[in-house]
Amino acid sequence: MKPKTKIIAWIAGEAAAVALLVILAASASAEQPQVNNPPEIQEFSISFGVKAGNLIGIDTDDPRACTRVQVNFSVTVKDHEGDLVTVSMDLDGDKKLDDAKQKIKGEGTAMGKKIYKDVGPMQVRYRACDKKGLCSQILRAEFNVVLCPPELNKIRTDVQDGDLDKIGIMTLTSRDKQDDKVFYEVDWDDDGVFETKTKLVPPDKPVTLKHTFPDRFMHIVSLRVCDTKDGCSETETRKF
Repeated sequence: MKPKTKIIAWIAGEAAAVALLVILAASASAEQPQVNNPPEIQEFSISFGVKAGNLIGIDTDDPRACTRVQVNFSVTVKDHEGDLVTVSMDLDGDKKLDDAKQKIKGEGTAMGKKIYKDVGPMQVRYRACDKKGLCSQILRAEFNVVLCPPELNKIRTDVQDGDLDKIGIMTLTSRDKQDDKVFYEVDWDDDGVFETKTKLVPPDKPVTLKHTFPDRFMHIVSLRVCDTKDGCSETETRKF
């Protein structure tokens, strides 16, 4: 294609040389047939359709996706001959490029999406083919599908002192990747047993808990947030 491009540019500036250039172009074409290359995959990306700050990243050394959260895939391709290109994706790991197909004219981005229900390693595949049947290599991307429990977001504490005892107060909110309802568990006496378990509430709804300590010494309190599908967050501690 490059010789043809250069010849057309010269014809525009040198009209008198048209006949000679056409002959040269035809001769060059006969000696060296033009090669039609397969489409080029320029970029592949994975993203999540959720609020920022509410999901683990997938572009890390240990790429992960959460169950029950839509994962978005994009493949950017370019066909240097401007042919119609079909981008095919295998998003469920069955080695069949049949989960997402999109046609692109010359250059553009094809999209796919998938919600994963089961945990475990996942390998997706993708390829681009032009209308002449020339295809890119089948490329792969790997990540792990994991359970994503809720996270404690804000913990506000307060203490009301009495004559011989004191009352510890906590107000809690959390974040959940799938917006599941959550419940809180609290171990007030540091014995490894969560004595308090709240009812299910929306993760962004503040929950206030109170506990009366029998003395005015320092007490270590452990707490975590859970949902019914993905488990519990890491345990955090506060001192009262």
